[in-house]
Formats: sequence, C-alpha cells, structure tokens
Amino acid sequence: MVKLPDPHDDALYADAEAFARNKGEFAAFFITRSGLAPTMLSLGIDRFALALYDNLPLVEKLLDIYFEWAYVVAERVSRFDSTSTAPTTTSHSKRA
Repeated sequence: MVKLPDPHDDALYADAEAFARNKGEFAAFFITRSGLAPTMLSLGIDRFALALYDNLPLVEKLLDIYFEWAYVVAERVSRFDSTSTAPTTTSHSKRA
C-alpha cells in the first residue's frame, strides 16, 4: 500500500517552519494536492479508471489514506504563524 511520511514527525516540518518563521514581510501559503488527485496520480489515470469499476474498495482505501494524511499536515502547518489571523506557511508571494 502507500507509504507516506509520518505527519506527526516534527522533522517533516522543520524546513517549512523555519521558512515561515523567517519570511519577514512576505506572505506564505500552504498549497497541496488534495481530493481525488493524489489517488488518481498514485494509480495512474488508466488504472484508476479500471479500479473504480474492478476494485472500488482499493480506491476508497487510498482516498482515506491521502485525506487523513493531508488533514493532519494542513492542521499542523496552519499553526506556523501564530501572529496572523489566517494560516500561513510556505510561498514566495509578497504581502499586499
């Protein structure tokens, strides 16, 4: 099955957290693929389409894995900048 990094491991966030802490006057954004995209990309479009018909439990299990992982990651990175009213994490956009 799919092996993703442990979303509770502090080391996973070290670089992004350091970036957010030192971003100065720049805004930062957390952008990730969510929804169906990781499942489709992990199987490939053709195999994903076939699995929808032949192996729906596999597709559902993969969706659960990716959604649960992404939820923990998004919750974690939303706490990087406690001085902002909106969650900020990583990007190179200048604040307006």
